[in-house]
Amino acid sequence: MRTELLQNIGLTKSEIKVFLTLIEFNTLSASEISEKTGYYRKNTYDILRKLIQKGLVSSVKTKNKQIFTSANPKKLLDFIELRKKEVTEIMPELTEMYKKSPPVEEVTVFRGKDGLKTIFETILRTKQEYCKFGSEEKFREFLPYYYPQYQMKKKVNKINCRAIHNKNERNKEFVKDFIGQTRFLSGEFKHLTTTIVCDDSVFIITWKENPLGIIIKNREISDSYKHYFETMWNIAKY
Repeated sequence: MRTELLQNIGLTKSEIKVFLTLIEFNTLSASEISEKTGYYRKNTYDILRKLIQKGLVSSVKTKNKQIFTSANPKKLLDFIELRKKEVTEIMPELTEMYKKSPPVEEVTVFRGKDGLKTIFETILRTKQEYCKFGSEEKFREFLPYYYPQYQMKKKVNKINCRAIHNKNERNKEFVKDFIGQTRFLSGEFKHLTTTIVCDDSVFIITWKENPLGIIIKNREISDSYKHYFETMWNIAKY
């Protein structure tokens, strides 16, 4: 099971483990949960308390014994909607604060796979055409489940993308799955990073063990990268 999806909606690894254990065995005492998960009993109670607050676990006392039961997994959808509602409620205040001090120029750093997803979702939200070059294969390698989703989101949102690849990558699967316009440069064209230019921002990603993504929001820098891309695009081959 892809438990990272449950982490993405706000559950911790320990909460996920306890929740899944209860789903598997339906009804358990705290000591039984502790035994099956390997967590100390005190920690188990803390985890259960948080899951109860999130509406994902319920408890009942029978014969001086407290028993815990998982909610229907569909309850996770209610949990997501509640988080969405809470954020929506404070959005006007956040937007007003943002307007008072609009970021004209900034550099933001993201780490890890979740950080990279944040970068790509940021690009999708612009719904603007963008250009990119370098390490498309690493994108698919590091985020194999997200990669096709991202490509489909581009298609649904009608976001045009131009990408330059190494000519040796022409028949690779990740190029075939790529949605957008593609051109190729000679075999000497190799980038260990991915560079994306979108509107007034440049996105740079290094695909190491713990991936690092950087967003540079600066019109002069983005225009400079666009000029560099257009120069390569014009000499690249179909």
